[in-house]
Amino acid sequence: MRMLLVLPTIQDVLWAEEEMLARNIPHELLPTPTHISSDCGMVVAVEKAHLASAQALLKQLNVTIVSSHKDSSR
Repeated sequence: MRMLLVLPTIQDVLWAEEEMLARNIPHELLPTPTHISSDCGMVVAVEKAHLASAQALLKQLNVTIVSSHKDSSR
């Protein structure tokens, strides 16, 4: 199962991506699904097996996870 992590800003999403790449945490950036938000934006998609690592990294970076959602597109 994949989780979609909504972060406060696109800058946070891009920073998270950069840091996840540096730490080999598998992830994907996706457009924010319209059932989550009608605003344009991106979410970080992480497989459940890597969710704890991603959450710990974001906490270390002081990036708040606004919300998280199961990826219903899969």
